[in-house]
Amino acid sequence: MKSKFFACLCATLSVLMISSADLVHAQGLPGAAQQQPVKEDFTDEELKTFIQANKSVVQVQQAAEQKMMQAIEETDMDVNRFNEIATAQQDPQADAEASAEEMATFNEAAQKVMAVQRETQSEIAAAVEEEGMEFNEYRQIMMAYQNSPKVQEQITKLIEEEQSQN
Repeated sequence: MKSKFFACLCATLSVLMISSADLVHAQGLPGAAQQQPVKEDFTDEELKTFIQANKSVVQVQQAAEQKMMQAIEETDMDVNRFNEIATAQQDPQADAEASAEEMATFNEAAQKVMAVQRETQSEIAAAVEEEGMEFNEYRQIMMAYQNSPKVQEQITKLIEEEQSQN
């Protein structure tokens, strides 16, 4: 269970990073490209709420992954091929030659995937808030979890305690 939680926790990072960038851009905050120092002093209650919120986020993320795969398949493109082309666009060393027709299909699928991602961002924020946590606080703890061994250790300890009580 713990390893599944951590795998899902990592899976939410990309969506959160996208939504963080969107929120900063939308708010027009100066210094958007600058890295903020990571807060590490969270109470056990804040971290317990984060853990519960993340369980909800994982459910939203898993449903979104299914929607994205369906969106790609609706364009008659293979999900693996979509991923190959997407990777090649991000990594110049990756080789995924595509015909003009295949690129048109890829672009159509990518638009559908981006629509699902936008919807997912809203659903994640709502899921976090339903658990009694502000989305910005959730994002802050997620960043701390990603970057701070201290926060990782605290969360691991709380998860282990929760599991031993169940």
